[in-house]
Amino acid sequence: MNRFDALADPITTCFTDTLDPTPYRAVPSNIPLDERNPAGTAMNQDDQFWLGKTRELDWSHIDAPDPYWLNRIIWYSLHRFSENPPSYPNLPWDNGLRNTQTDVD
Repeated sequence: MNRFDALADPITTCFTDTLDPTPYRAVPSNIPLDERNPAGTAMNQDDQFWLGKTRELDWSHIDAPDPYWLNRIIWYSLHRFSENPPSYPNLPWDNGLRNTQTDVD
């Protein structure tokens, strides 16, 4: 556990003292789970760029990928740059450790 767990509000409101035996209704997936990602040649130019960036990252252990690029890769996968990724202020604990590579915007 970390400081975020220690500072979080308890989730007591999701529990009750009385049992509710009402069955839940499952929602079927609207995403085909047996479909693979397209091959690199079937991707558009932006997708190929981000595929290349993903392959360049160090995946040797959990904290190895550069967070600068990993955050942008995840943002692109979710938003396809329909909106710009958020900019982050210079945080006191950064100490200049952020990757100095140029942003892709």
